[in-house]
Amino acid sequence: MCGGIGTRGPGEKKLEVDRRRISDRIVKLKKDLDDVRRHRDIQRKKRHKEGIKMCSLVGYTNAGKSTLLNALANAGQKTSNSLFTTLDPVSRIVSLSNHLKVVVSDTVGFIYKLPPNLVEAFKATLEELYHADVLLHVIDAGNKSYKRLVSAVDAVLKELNLQEKPMLMVFNKIDKIDSAQLGRIKFQYPDAEFISALREINLDVLKDKIKYFITLGTKQFLLKIPFSAMEVLDYLYKKAEVFKVEYTETDVKVWVRTNTGYLPYLEKKNVVINEI
Repeated sequence: MCGGIGTRGPGEKKLEVDRRRISDRIVKLKKDLDDVRRHRDIQRKKRHKEGIKMCSLVGYTNAGKSTLLNALANAGQKTSNSLFTTLDPVSRIVSLSNHLKVVVSDTVGFIYKLPPNLVEAFKATLEELYHADVLLHVIDAGNKSYKRLVSAVDAVLKELNLQEKPMLMVFNKIDKIDSAQLGRIKFQYPDAEFISALREINLDVLKDKIKYFITLGTKQFLLKIPFSAMEVLDYLYKKAEVFKVEYTETDVKVWVRTNTGYLPYLEKKNVVINEI
């Protein structure tokens, strides 16, 4: 006789096992999220030390963020129409111009009225947004409900206290709409950029706009580097936008755009600094 009064049947024992497995899984996932956060923090500190700027892609799910990341960085990030294709933040170095580089980070696709517990669950990816110099809000231009989707993303950014971050609106998939529809969207959002990541349309224009945002607060200089401090040239290639290099009999002239925070290092190396 089994399953009598005061005894537990096989179904109840299986339920306890399932609960224990779920509990163990939750503990493991929380540990994995903590590991991701620590790893991302190390990466951010390294980028900050090296003076590399960062922009993050945000947007409603299926807006084409991963495709855009691929197009900008020629990477192989997985793309899909499914929710949450990007569960782990994916970052790539993107070359803009004149040795100027930026880290572009993909994030999880937003959904309408994102539940608070879901925001917490994906905090390891969403926290990248707080450290970005500029947000690229990617929108599916071919979605008839694009206005609602724009509002949904704006609402999430407000929930995360990110509404004051510098942000560039990017309407993607313009190859999927006709010229009349494109004209209407341009009229409604005159400051946005309009691209097709899949067809690589207007990506150079987008890169120029990203460059504009990440170089705000920088200045252009003509530097004269003594031959005894040639290591400075390598430093500038890593830290600044180098326009031109000219070797003379007495020194090396370099035209750059850089942050003024790097000037004390250059002065210690006896570099002559002239603001242009």
